[in-house]
Amino acid sequence: GGTVGRGGGPQHLAILSQPPRSIRGQMRVTVQGEVMDKDFGLRQIATRTLNCYAAAVVEATLQPAVAPKALWRQIMEQLASDSCDYYRKMVYSTPGFKDFFALCTPVREIGEMKLGSRPSSRTKSGGLTKLRAIPWVFGWTQIRFHLPVWLGVGKALGCILENSKDEKLKEALLEMYQTWPFFRSTISLIEMVLAKADSTVSMWYVENLVPVHYAALASKLHNELDRTTNCVKTVTKHKWLLEADKDVMATIAHRMPYTDPLNLMQVEVLKKLRGGFRDAKLQGTLYSTIQGIAAGMQNTG
Repeated sequence: GGTVGRGGGPQHLAILSQPPRSIRGQMRVTVQGEVMDKDFGLRQIATRTLNCYAAAVVEATLQPAVAPKALWRQIMEQLASDSCDYYRKMVYSTPGFKDFFALCTPVREIGEMKLGSRPSSRTKSGGLTKLRAIPWVFGWTQIRFHLPVWLGVGKALGCILENSKDEKLKEALLEMYQTWPFFRSTISLIEMVLAKADSTVSMWYVENLVPVHYAALASKLHNELDRTTNCVKTVTKHKWLLEADKDVMATIAHRMPYTDPLNLMQVEVLKKLRGGFRDAKLQGTLYSTIQGIAAGMQNTG
């Protein structure tokens, strides 16, 4: 459970993607605190959740996943290395990235509200390296950009799909998605989060809250989001995101008309608060937009 940016995901899919024969009739799991109420808050929902766990454990026991081929492991190692290198380069080596994140997201205001049990940063100084994972993911989620989930994925997939001259690697990558549950679940989770992202909304935050000299960085990140989306659609052979999971797509589409106004309202409230206007009702409005957007995204951090 919990946000994909911190390793969460649907129970059934996560269990079936475990290593072959690692589940033999039983399994011990840790449930993220943020999804406890959603998955176990009512008796009927708790029963459905436990049924989901039980069905996945039985399926994984009776029909274990296929063992990955040596080439698949090689490709996965390369994907992990390329995506991690690009992620670190963008986040830690790009001039102004820390300030851009603080300006275009409500992470500062979230930290001031003391919503969690711990401060948003481990120390008062130290930059992004000292920021806790929850506000890092939460901030990007609020503006519908979800950067921690997908940054680096498009770069890594693109090295094979766009730049590699070895057709065998491209064919193997497509085969991995069709045959290897672990890789399929990873791509499926990224695809689901990409379907929640909205460049129009995130750019509205940038245009209204961020100085113009950050425009090049914002454009680069949004181009990377587009590239990641195209690469994921190529791997899944989908014409649009979540083409094979119309129920989830319909659920996301149903929530967006209620979430969009909250994002617009949040931008206006942030502009006033950062402009020096202090009012208890305005703070309460910001808190309400944060809660509403988190509910619409079905994730906090």
